[in-house]
Amino acid sequence: LRKRLESVSAGSHFEDLTTTTKVSSDYYTHEEMLQFRKPKKKKSLRKKEKLDLDAMESEAKSAGLGIGDLGSRKDMQRQLAKEAREKSEAEERINSYKSAYSKAEEASRVLREEQTLTVAVDEDENPVFGDEDEDLYKSLDKARKFALKNQEEEATSGPQAVALRAISSIHQSGEAESPAAGETQDNKKIVFTEMEEFVWGLQLDE
Repeated sequence: LRKRLESVSAGSHFEDLTTTTKVSSDYYTHEEMLQFRKPKKKKSLRKKEKLDLDAMESEAKSAGLGIGDLGSRKDMQRQLAKEAREKSEAEERINSYKSAYSKAEEASRVLREEQTLTVAVDEDENPVFGDEDEDLYKSLDKARKFALKNQEEEATSGPQAVALRAISSIHQSGEAESPAAGETQDNKKIVFTEMEEFVWGLQLDE
């Protein structure tokens, strides 16, 4: 038994030089990594894309975009048509504004002419004195005031005023020389002096 065990242990130390040994490594090789990769489900993706296309087509039909839609070229045509329509609408608005403005100017001109005619008729019916008449009235007023002023000056410094002052002085002097109270008026006599005659002569001349 002992010999048999020794023979087995001795035989286990022999190695076959023709066999290749595999070196262990901490990293996976490219082939090993490919084994871990999961295959893609292409069929499901294609089905999903097809469903998306169907949904987009149905939305386009509901929006009114039929088979005649040509993409960007059709969009450009629609944009040009929209711009042309907006331009025509703007021109219509401008024309209507010009027409309304011309009508308003015509109505304003007619109204001004009517007002001018009305004012002219009123002036003919009710004439207003001009600047010359106003100057004439002012001159007459000044002349009247000047005449009144002259009359007042003559009344205070003219011959009549002198005569009145002389008569009053004579009467005052006569009263001083008159007889005492108690005498009757029959005994009084009127005496005309030269001054009184001169004054009365002036009054008669005037």
